[in-house]
Amino acid sequence: MKPPTPFDLLSDIHTLKSELTRFEEKYGLLTETFYAWYLEGNEPENDAWVMDFSEWAGLYKSLQILTDQYNELLKKQLRRDKRAIVRQFQSHAPISPA
Repeated sequence: MKPPTPFDLLSDIHTLKSELTRFEEKYGLLTETFYAWYLEGNEPENDAWVMDFSEWAGLYKSLQILTDQYNELLKKQLRRDKRAIVRQFQSHAPISPA
């Protein structure tokens, strides 16, 4: 299995953010606020929320991991080649002639 590219990681990050937005809209709370509350050991008052809260926390933890991997990958690329990010831009949003 080949290692993920920055684009692969970014695609996964956007998918996770979309899922997190679904929970934020459902419960009216930003993920960061929810996650801090959840890490303090708080329990949902409604048993029906237990699965959602567990999934929400897991998705956020996954987002943190993928974001760290993405940032580390780009840092490694930049240490090897200072123009790596410019090529990343060009490969996904080439400038068309005016």
